[in-house]
Amino acid sequence: MSVFYSDLQWLTQNHDLLCLKQNKHDLLTPNQTWLDSVSKFDLDQFMQTQNTHMLGTYYEALWAFYLNHHPSTQLIAQNIQINDKQRKMNPTVGEMDFIYLDRLTQHYVHLEVAIKFYLEVNPIDPNEPLSKWMGPKKNDRLDIKYHKLMDRQTKILDFACTQATIKPLIQNKPIRAAAALQGRLFHQFIDNADFESSFNKPNCQKHVWFTIDQFKIWFVQHHNAYNVQSIIKPHWLNLKMYSDYLKYPLLSLTQIIQKVMDHDYAQPFVVSTLQTQSIQRMIFIAPTTWLSPLVIKENV
Repeated sequence: MSVFYSDLQWLTQNHDLLCLKQNKHDLLTPNQTWLDSVSKFDLDQFMQTQNTHMLGTYYEALWAFYLNHHPSTQLIAQNIQINDKQRKMNPTVGEMDFIYLDRLTQHYVHLEVAIKFYLEVNPIDPNEPLSKWMGPKKNDRLDIKYHKLMDRQTKILDFACTQATIKPLIQNKPIRAAAALQGRLFHQFIDNADFESSFNKPNCQKHVWFTIDQFKIWFVQHHNAYNVQSIIKPHWLNLKMYSDYLKYPLLSLTQIIQKVMDHDYAQPFVVSTLQTQSIQRMIFIAPTTWLSPLVIKENV
């Protein structure tokens, strides 16, 4: 199966992290009939022409293909730069990820998308439940990303300069803002019974992260039952490709420790069981120093 097709399938079938804060969204409805009709050749050709080295741009390229090929949507424009000429020093207002036409309503939609992975920590802000989800490099938190997405990025339509820029694109028809924030949330490792239960539930959305000290103990006790591999950007979405052990070799404990200790932030890996090699789980392993201090180095 095409790696790009597997990731497109993941995009259309995985829940939006925004559902933690509000009941949404209706942008993507799982549609296996449409997926079955997708030309894998056309998808591969398209993706190979895109900037897909980084996870964020790879994810945006999958969205572009979806919006341009799904029968209910028509991609109008993407990465639209918004500038305010009245601002002399800094005219840049922002960028709109996508504008597409909803063919069912004949209304236009401004869509912002993001792919994020967060590790569970003690809440930074006791009044904000989403503040317990920290990015692997500690330069992002789910609550910060949520408010940036909903309070800034999707509000760009409110600017007169935005309306002037997009007017030729939307032909004076209504336009609404929407957002999609997908990814995975990783709970801190508790015990192997809790971790192992996720392998018995193919659609389980629970994922786990370890400190390196926790992982050493776990690996020594369970290495005969599990395989561990490096995970490679931008292929963090559908993990089925990692069933190919020749292309993605298994790692020893020494190799895993070295990979983690070479960085000061949490590292991703793929774990599968010997009994169920068709089921993979993504994990993060963090150096011991990662937990302290838990502060945002730079808001993004």
